Amino acid sequence: MAEPVRIPDAYQQIDQVRRQLIDAAAFSKHLTPEVLEHLAGTLALGLRLLADHPATTPGRPTGGGGHKHAGFLRYRMR
Repeated sequence: MAEPVRIPDAYQQIDQVRRQLIDAAAFSKHLTPEVLEHLAGTLALGLRLLADHPATTPGRPTGGGGHKHAGFLRYRMR
């Protein structure tokens, strides 16, 4: 199980990838395959951290705990 301190790190990694993709789309920036590979790895790590944490894993009862965006991620991961 992931340590509680790693959950904010996972959300931060996912948000960082999201911001970089939005920036590239908004300003028509070209992302090289290497950059995309790096972003995919960062995203995969963040999602893996969340998937290993019982409070953010879809299908498991949360008991009201977890991160403030956990419900949103459970919705988006279906």
